[in-house]
Amino acid sequence: MTNKIKVFVGFLALIAVFSVFTFFNSFKNSSSTFLKPLKSMVLEAVDQDVDKDGLTNREESYWNTDFQNPDTDGDGYLDGEEIASGHNPSKAGPDDALLDAKNITNKSGALLVAGLSEGSLKTSSPRFDKSVDSIVDDLFYQSVINHDKTALADFVEGNISTIGSDKASVQEYLQNMNSMLESFWIEDLKGFVKVLNIFQDLDKTQDYKNPKFTNAIDNEVTRFENQIKQLEAVQIPSTWVSTHSQLVVEMQSMTKNYILFKNLDNDPMQGVIAYITLSKEFTDKLPVLLNNYVLKK
Repeated sequence: MTNKIKVFVGFLALIAVFSVFTFFNSFKNSSSTFLKPLKSMVLEAVDQDVDKDGLTNREESYWNTDFQNPDTDGDGYLDGEEIASGHNPSKAGPDDALLDAKNITNKSGALLVAGLSEGSLKTSSPRFDKSVDSIVDDLFYQSVINHDKTALADFVEGNISTIGSDKASVQEYLQNMNSMLESFWIEDLKGFVKVLNIFQDLDKTQDYKNPKFTNAIDNEVTRFENQIKQLEAVQIPSTWVSTHSQLVVEMQSMTKNYILFKNLDNDPMQGVIAYITLSKEFTDKLPVLLNNYVLKK
């Protein structure tokens, strides 16, 4: 089993809990023939795929596409392929997304339902591996877009203040940073543990709109934003600009992941990714960067 399929299986578990039931539920009261019980010859007719686009006649009726035209909107993609990738088969791109792409939980649920309906996500389909690759790549890419991590070059080219790189200047910079970061680390770690404890307490109720949870995250976001401002105001020896910039960018990343984690109730999949990323940042990335500022005796 490839890594992407393993990841996809994990996504299916999350989708099953958070998304698919809601997706189907939203069509309970639909008047579409896609949902009406059909019998005998009528059932046989609507289950045919006359134009061989991956959608049966019944599904063509639901999506309001031409059952005799495999590419209703004429954009070069089969109607079934568009449904499987979360696009409107009746509207040519680029603005033809079926759902808000930023919410990867809803998007993944829609892609799963559409892919199973169209057939490419059935394990017996010859396109199964390719479809899984496409969906996982798309969801991870959307997660990266949601995070929108600040580029290191953007910070380096910003309004930073540099000083000389003589021994005395570097020593003074390191002493000031060592004292500042020691305070930051203790407070940030305590804050993360507090958020984590509240998160675990809410596990049974899954009430992630609880003010206790959201306020705790807001406090951490505010703390990180204030710390970033302090770091941006530091005069940096020219030989330490890159290291200092990496530290600021990492703290900006942690701030953004806290914000995405706070949105757990609306987008559980993105929230879980943000939580996992935060855990790695606290246990791996940030300690490595802070180690650069440990004063050597």
